[in-house]
Amino acid sequence: MNQTTLSEPPLASPARAARGPLRRREATGMGLGCLFVIASTALTCLLLFINGGLVQAAYAMLAPTGPDFLSEPRVTQFVMFVGPVLLVVVEWVMIDYLLARLRRPS
Repeated sequence: MNQTTLSEPPLASPARAARGPLRRREATGMGLGCLFVIASTALTCLLLFINGGLVQAAYAMLAPTGPDFLSEPRVTQFVMFVGPVLLVVVEWVMIDYLLARLRRPS
């Protein structure tokens, strides 16, 4: 029987070998900026999710015992939308302040 053996492909083509060894790419400013935007967006989404639950729980606890206008649907909708957004702004101000305080002067 005629057995055909499969040869393994070369590790690098002659053109690739002429350019030199492969080097690990360093992070560019654009790549780091993109990573920062993605991380900031993910953190903001997480904070909005948590704040939404906190505002809903606080409003459900305060609305029955509070003033009559708190039971109006318009007020409920306003508080449920604006409350988490305001909390996110306050949290980002706190994060910015802490990072500025913890960063060593250069």
